[in-house]
Amino acid sequence: MKSFFEIWRNNIKEFLFRKPKEVLDIDSAILAILNDAVLKNREDIITQEELIKKIERSKKDRIKELIIKSIGNKSDVLIKNNMSEISSIICAEYNRIVKLTINDIGGIRSKIINQSDKVDYSLKFRFYYDETNNYRKFYINDKGKFNQPIENFFVLGGLCLDEKQKDNVESLMSNLKLQKNVKELKAHHVFKSQDFLECLDASKLNVLLRWINNNRILIHFVAVDHMFILASDIADMICADEKENVFYADIIYGFIKKDRNSVFDIMSRFNYPQIQNSELNAFLRAWKDYILQCKKNNDINKFAEKVFYDSVIERIDTVLISDVRFENRDCIVEKYDIYYQIMPILFLNSTHIFDEELEIQEELLKNAQWTINEQKINNYSFTNSVNSRMVQVSDVMVSLISKLLKYTREFEMGNRTDISLSKLKSSLKTQMQRENFCLLMKIIKNSYEKNQQFICVHECYTKRNALNLLMRISKITEENIVMENYEND
Repeated sequence: MKSFFEIWRNNIKEFLFRKPKEVLDIDSAILAILNDAVLKNREDIITQEELIKKIERSKKDRIKELIIKSIGNKSDVLIKNNMSEISSIICAEYNRIVKLTINDIGGIRSKIINQSDKVDYSLKFRFYYDETNNYRKFYINDKGKFNQPIENFFVLGGLCLDEKQKDNVESLMSNLKLQKNVKELKAHHVFKSQDFLECLDASKLNVLLRWINNNRILIHFVAVDHMFILASDIADMICADEKENVFYADIIYGFIKKDRNSVFDIMSRFNYPQIQNSELNAFLRAWKDYILQCKKNNDINKFAEKVFYDSVIERIDTVLISDVRFENRDCIVEKYDIYYQIMPILFLNSTHIFDEELEIQEELLKNAQWTINEQKINNYSFTNSVNSRMVQVSDVMVSLISKLLKYTREFEMGNRTDISLSKLKSSLKTQMQRENFCLLMKIIKNSYEKNQQFICVHECYTKRNALNLLMRISKITEENIVMENYEND
């Protein structure tokens, strides 16, 4: 099943940039009636109410163009025969439908819902959000390195609970026993390390995870693999077709994941992404040479992998002979505001409380007129995290989830979960680590079972390593990793 974020990403660009002439649809019957009115001078041919009923919102561009052409050609007849009333009705309805269709995001929402299997979007929940690793732009700096650690995951999410459920967050703050001068809970108050396994050994994390578990609070998040964003950008250079682009992005992602240093060396040599047009062919040839070397060194036996490698090389050769040029390649920009938009649109009956992000808020203001069934979307708000303990706890959780997803890259999925589990068990050295890991997996599992759209990892399309691994391990963690009882404080 496609995640709703993938469907959203695939449709939002078209939605944002479509023109009125591409979105207005008028039924063929209305064209005949209007032609009849113009030609026969019948002022009483149709009332405004009847006209509105006749107009439908779909995508019959041909009919739309015909009616506009008809009105344009007969405009002198309309004026001459004093038919301004019908003319004004036509113009008013045209403008109303164009405005409604452009602003109404309901079509994309319906598309997502129709492709979601057994997902309840009618929930009345309170969603709290914070984010981590929102880099916005990637480029090679003057040291020949990426300006940001590209191996990290962007994560937006946090806590969620039924709208009638009490959060008891003050009991958590009391049990954490923070210093009195701490006005706002942050991730570094709970765990100090950037390493996931070391974070698991923190006693304060145990207090927090117990509180979430015992109070039956759920979590939700969308995570974006920055390395896949990089792979997608490179795939754009060799393939303009969006469907095929996904295929090539997956293959390039595999190269980046397995051999980051070699890939980044190519990037640095050509000052990626600020590649000069005069050097674009050389950049692609460097990629071709690298893939050929990988193919030679890896002694590939799988037929599918041979096809993958050969396919990328073939695409690069096609681009090299087509003399493609790119403009304004200053940086890779990931529009994170799309991840803020989708949850309030999908879960309309819930309330969504975000930590203040001025840049994101400015982006969302541009879409403040978006509607669903002519109703504005106003179920979300932004608050200073100092004023919301639940947003503060969300900050801790998204930081932990980002570290967890980075850690999962060390595992290869395949069909051998037992190997991954064995490696995992051996890496959890202390009882605290084992207990916190099991608690975290239980919380993720409970949240995913409540609603699959609560947990979304946007990464390699074909493998989905992180999410699949999390779900598979979470089902067998408790019975395979020995731990003390943590059900009650």
